[in-house]
Amino acid sequence: MALLFLLFTLVPFVELYLLISIGQVVGAWNTLLFVIAMGVVGAYLAKNQGRRVLAEWSAATSRGQMPAEGVLGGVLVLVGGLLLITPGVITDFVGLFFLLPWTRNLI
Repeated sequence: MALLFLLFTLVPFVELYLLISIGQVVGAWNTLLFVIAMGVVGAYLAKNQGRRVLAEWSAATSRGQMPAEGVLGGVLVLVGGLLLITPGVITDFVGLFFLLPWTRNLI
């Protein structure tokens, strides 16, 4: 319970600090465009990877086999997409890590 409280309070403050710091260096409009672009890329990747995972699950279950990525792959795609849509730098990098197949396999 305390860990969730820390995550939901500390992460937004760190994200806000990073966005303000980046905004001071590259400008507010560039930072805003970056956040919007990452949201769009996140939505696209989540949709693309989600369809791929569902297709693999469907093909494997129709053959009577267990899907290669299992349930964890689908959960990571969902969480990665949500993290990329959430504004912030740290959440964007973690979301990309969860969405890309070669890094998802590491988990």
